[in-house]
Amino acid sequence: MKKPLSITSPTHAWSLVTYFMLGFAGLAGVLNLNKQSAVTAAMGEGVADIWSTALMLSAFGAFSAAIAASKSPTPEVNLRTEALLCVALFFNLGYFLFIVLAISGLRGFTTSIFALLFIVGSAGRAIQIWFELKLISKARAHPSEADPVMGDPRDELERG
Repeated sequence: MKKPLSITSPTHAWSLVTYFMLGFAGLAGVLNLNKQSAVTAAMGEGVADIWSTALMLSAFGAFSAAIAASKSPTPEVNLRTEALLCVALFFNLGYFLFIVLAISGLRGFTTSIFALLFIVGSAGRAIQIWFELKLISKARAHPSEADPVMGDPRDELERG
């Protein structure tokens, strides 16, 4: 019997915590709790509000999509949603990194490193989801009649 196919979204604790934390950072910007932010200083309050709202929506949306994938009989929709929102986080945080570097230069090195970690993480998660979607697609294309759960198509590669 094949081992069950597992996807990492519903159980990937680091992604879930990161999404939730970034969502609260966006919420803090929406509520103007960080009045001295780099985005506000560089682009004005209107752009900062748009940026914060986009950060909040994409992060909380990715969190919700990841959680929903664990309860869905077809997690592909949730995974695609999470991947698209990871791409949105990538661009949103990339904009933040650009602003920090434009304003602070090397003085903003620590903030830049933290932003870069989230940027790389969101891109990495989107790529990871893309590979998971391919595995799910292969598993659905060649189901085994005897297996009660979707089998992992990587088993076929191991057996040769």
